[in-house]
Amino acid sequence: MRNCTTLVLLATLGCLGCDPTVHARGYVRDAAGRPVPGATVTLRVEASDRAEVGRADSAGWFALTRFGAYGPPFEVRACRDGYAPARQEVATEAGLHDALQLVLTPAVSPSSPPGQLGGC
Repeated sequence: MRNCTTLVLLATLGCLGCDPTVHARGYVRDAAGRPVPGATVTLRVEASDRAEVGRADSAGWFALTRFGAYGPPFEVRACRDGYAPARQEVATEAGLHDALQLVLTPAVSPSSPPGQLGGC
């Protein structure tokens, strides 16, 4: 494994020979603009079967990093019980993708069992 250093200062500076890295950060909100705390957020790279998974904090903020992210495209997906999933495709190269906005809308499936609405 190669040893290299990556410096992050509001942007990602890579080095020759390092694996590409994707940083996806932003907010999960509902249609009224309110944060959706606890939403599950997934960062997936199309060329890989692996994904990074995290949760939005009390302000709806999330930050995920994916090392060895060969792509694009990259997909960021958010879900929470009671909401339809939201997704955003990022079709640019590896680097910093900041201020993504994922908007969850209420699910309209009252017959679905609890825990199955908005699954990722």
